[in-house]
Amino acid sequence: MQLILQIFIVCILLIGQIFGDSCKESCTAAKYTSSTVLGTAPFCNGRCADCQAGGVCLSNKWSEGKGCWTGSKACCCWGTSG
Repeated sequence: MQLILQIFIVCILLIGQIFGDSCKESCTAAKYTSSTVLGTAPFCNGRCADCQAGGVCLSNKWSEGKGCWTGSKACCCWGTSG
């Protein structure tokens, strides 16, 4: 039973990575020139409060890097294009 649960969790993490959005693409679509993802797998703790001054935080499932076992990643965008 424990093995089945572990396989299920791994599948969920992989599906999240496959269908997650790109932080960079999302920031570009919102007309920002720069982006970064906060939070490092596997124990992500990305917080919007950590985006640099003047930055905007977007919430979503980000595809960059490895998936989070706990917590989440934050996507910070800044700089406007024209």
